[in-house]
Amino acid sequence: MSCNEYQKVIKDFGLHSYYLAINVVYDNRIIPIVLENSDFYTLIKGDSLSEKEYIHMLEHIVDKMEPYEINNVVLANKLEEYKVDVHGNLFKEYANINERNLIELFFNENGVQRKNINIEQKKILIHLLFKKNIFVKVDDETGLLYIP
Repeated sequence: MSCNEYQKVIKDFGLHSYYLAINVVYDNRIIPIVLENSDFYTLIKGDSLSEKEYIHMLEHIVDKMEPYEINNVVLANKLEEYKVDVHGNLFKEYANINERNLIELFFNENGVQRKNINIEQKKILIHLLFKKNIFVKVDDETGLLYIP
């Protein structure tokens, strides 16, 4: 991912910030998760990290594809809702769709989500797009994903 692309993603802390698709490690298991950048910052006690420290840490996670290590069960439990099932049939089905067709299937010509999808579909879609350097946000009025 180019420096400018991921910098805009990891520096966005506002309401409905860009989604991240990252891996966390807990209990010797690597767990892929999808959540908004601002939510991740809050969940990992971002107030104990300066924004600069958080961005530096996130650069290693995103750019170098290093997982974030979790050391407490409370945080692991909170992150459970963001888990992406990368071994399920739905993931395999979507993963076999090329980038262009994936976008055409789920987004209109303006880059706005075109049809309702359930939470599992949404997490898988965000994960796959993020890995292809396509970053999405959620519209605060409609709740739909969009590609800025």
